[in-house]
Amino acid sequence: MFNGPILRANDPVYRDVPIPREFWKVVVCKADSGKLKALAFKLSQADLIREVPEEEFEAGPYRPFQVKIAALEQETKLDFGDLHKFDPLEVLGNESFLEGDTGAVTIGSLADIVV
Repeated sequence: MFNGPILRANDPVYRDVPIPREFWKVVVCKADSGKLKALAFKLSQADLIREVPEEEFEAGPYRPFQVKIAALEQETKLDFGDLHKFDPLEVLGNESFLEGDTGAVTIGSLADIVV
């Protein structure tokens, strides 16, 4: 498992520290079939930190999304090597799970994760 913030120039500042609106996570595991799987997720807290005064800032639940590893690499400028080869969202036909122009799958429960 790898994770970190998605840092942007327009992130809000709290006590002189930029607060990322989104975080990323890459999970590598074996499927029930024994094949390697690599899943990428973005977690958004943008709705929680929008124009909140310092004294009211409170971390809360994130909105999770599954994204293609290749898209996450482009957004973060990180290189995850060959992990995109094991990304189920790269399998022909699975692009139908991506919602509109977002390039993401909204995760409301474990059943929503594309494996």
